[in-house]
Amino acid sequence: MVLKRTLSLFILVLTLSSCAVEPQPQLTLPPLEEKTQISTPAPTPTLEPPVNMLSICVGAEPSSLFLYGDISPSARAIRQAIYDGPVDDLNYTATPVILTQTPSQANGAVILLPVEVQPGTEIVDHSGNLTYLTPGTEYRPAGCFSAECVQTYPGDGPVTVDQVVVRFELVENLRWSDGIPLTAADSVYSYQVANSTFTQFLPDKLRFTQAYWALDERQIEWRGIPGYQGISAYTDYLFTPLPQHAWEQLTLQELLTTATSTQKPLGWGPYVLDEWAAGDHISLRANPHYFKATNDYPYFDHISFRFVDGAEEALAAFLGGECDVVGNVDGLLSELDTLQGLEAAGELRVIFQEGRAWEQAAFGISSLDPQAGNFFQEQKTRQAIAKCVDREALVAAVDGAGRVANSYLPQTHPLNDLGEVYAFAPQEAGDMLEEVGWVDHDQNPETPRQAAGVPGVGDGTPLAFTYHVAGSEVPAPAAIIRDSLAQCGVSVTLASQSAEELLAPGPGGSVFGRQFEMAQFAWSFSGESLCRLFMSSEIPGLYPDYPKGWGGGNAPGYSNPDFDAACNFATTSLPDAEATIQAHQAALEIFVEDLPVLPLYFRRDVMLVRPEVIGPETGAFPLFWNLEEYRRPSE
Repeated sequence: MVLKRTLSLFILVLTLSSCAVEPQPQLTLPPLEEKTQISTPAPTPTLEPPVNMLSICVGAEPSSLFLYGDISPSARAIRQAIYDGPVDDLNYTATPVILTQTPSQANGAVILLPVEVQPGTEIVDHSGNLTYLTPGTEYRPAGCFSAECVQTYPGDGPVTVDQVVVRFELVENLRWSDGIPLTAADSVYSYQVANSTFTQFLPDKLRFTQAYWALDERQIEWRGIPGYQGISAYTDYLFTPLPQHAWEQLTLQELLTTATSTQKPLGWGPYVLDEWAAGDHISLRANPHYFKATNDYPYFDHISFRFVDGAEEALAAFLGGECDVVGNVDGLLSELDTLQGLEAAGELRVIFQEGRAWEQAAFGISSLDPQAGNFFQEQKTRQAIAKCVDREALVAAVDGAGRVANSYLPQTHPLNDLGEVYAFAPQEAGDMLEEVGWVDHDQNPETPRQAAGVPGVGDGTPLAFTYHVAGSEVPAPAAIIRDSLAQCGVSVTLASQSAEELLAPGPGGSVFGRQFEMAQFAWSFSGESLCRLFMSSEIPGLYPDYPKGWGGGNAPGYSNPDFDAACNFATTSLPDAEATIQAHQAALEIFVEDLPVLPLYFRRDVMLVRPEVIGPETGAFPLFWNLEEYRRPSE
């Protein structure tokens, strides 16, 4: 009964409540196009950060980025993004990147260790040749640093000579781009790979190495063959580390061919390779494990190396905004007038880099050509010819020429303090020719001088010879040389031939077969040791009369015992010894006085840079050595 009353009461309350609710008006929605008028907070969009990227145009696509594979300029430039160093060449001075210091005798990282050499074992003799200790071997005993103390091995018992020991110390916190620590063992692994790669023609850093090992996680020790001291720079004997942990299972053939090592090599540098689009570009991203990251390097998050086909395409890509930097592109200097006009208009910056190719005009001092006139045996004749050539006009006419060269060393090299030599002075040159015996017999500048008492030349012989150049046709600069010499009463016939023919090995090649009177060609600068190319031992000719056979580099046939002695000592002694520096300078002075070749100029390279890009600069090798520092002011 109670339950029924309770239920009836609940129904009554529910009914009364329903009757008290008034009907609600119908909600009218605005048309679809008016919905935007409704004020509702919009969600905050998630924005991607702007791409911070640098685009670099280079002129040639490398075939490989493996350290001991492609050594082209483009491959080396791109590897700077991956490896950074390990040593940069700044104004011809080795500057360590991943080393705590440049080894030297002064800081104790280079020592001379007296060691015994047994009969019949390897030794480097007084002339810097790798040989065996046998009777008659000339060697420098321990503590000997001049030609006066050189001894000849009599043939019995061991001898004691100095062994150069160099220690390298890696900086802390080096890591490969996969995060694994980089250690001294990685440099030793690189040495082992190099030994396996170069089996026939060993570079000096392998040929003169007796031992290369890791002392601990960061220290490496190099030991030379006993007696060897012909080191241009101690850092030359550091082997660029390779990632042993990632590659040690790969065979040599795989290292040379697999994408792991040739297309996406691990490095410790500012960037990591992302993509290689064959024929188009290589793109890289910032390396999160870069050891300079604490200095906010690199500035760009991404860089791209784009491949262009020649100067015209490179310039078009630059002006079209596709490239921020252009380098390693052949033919850019032929557009020099256009580039300088754009620079004046503020469109770009042109950065010149003195290259490492040295242009010269060689004298046939001891030509093997039976038709040659032997005009250049006299030193004063060569000096007069030098004063007859307007080299300033020559440099101005050659797009790729830097400043006039005064020797086989660039004028900015620290050992070269010669200043300007053999400036264009035709009147003075004419007087010098008269002193030698080259007489202007008819006072007619249209006819060549004739010999009258010139040593080795028959009287009445005209001062007329052939000047050889490389190319399918005679280049305009050669005409400047011809016309300059004509002012001195010297008649020149220009002859062109392909570089392959001109520079072919002897006895058939014009230059290295010593079949020329005067010839123009270039040497690649290889440091202070370039003087060796003019030593008597380098004269090409039939073996055994000429020790190098037809492989010698002294095409002029120049010979001076004083130069030989100075150059030999300079290139077989420790680079940081004062006596070595003095010997280099002595060799340089003798060379300039004797003038076996007329130095013309060092070729130069050029980079194009957007005005707002900061970082690219001259005076250093390789190109892009400080790529991690490239930036824009707002970044």
